[in-house]
Amino acid sequence: MALPAFPRLAHAWRRLGSVLRRLRVLPARPPLAAGQPSLPPSPRPTADALGRRGERVAVRALRRAGYRILARRWKTRSGEEVDVVALHGATVVVVEVKSTSSATARPSDRVDHRKRERLRRAAAALLRGPPGVARPVRIDVVVVRFDGRRGRAEIRPGHARLS
Repeated sequence: MALPAFPRLAHAWRRLGSVLRRLRVLPARPPLAAGQPSLPPSPRPTADALGRRGERVAVRALRRAGYRILARRWKTRSGEEVDVVALHGATVVVVEVKSTSSATARPSDRVDHRKRERLRRAAAALLRGPPGVARPVRIDVVVVRFDGRRGRAEIRPGHARLS
């Protein structure tokens, strides 16, 4: 049964087929083979999947640049989430990772004043750590651009300095 070319019409056609199968007017669909997806995979990754891939690429780039990774996806008690917490020399670095698959997008622009304030609050929570351990804290942004399967990371240190 061929589906119409118009998306809304195709959706209505599928729903009609589903209703007719439930009423037993149409025969049931054959069951899917084991491991066969019910829908074809999306050609573009979801934002969350792209973000996770971007974090992996960013962590590799940070390690190559001499950062020591302390935590990934760290959450404060107040619920603020930091993508990566690292140590660069004697400085604790709060890293925000921004990923994009678009050549024209500027992901670092998405670190607006609200996001910077959240990162400052998370960094302040880091500063309230164990007493007697006073370290400088810095906020860095890592921009990851994907062109196909490869991701390129650009570390932008010193987005904001604290302590």
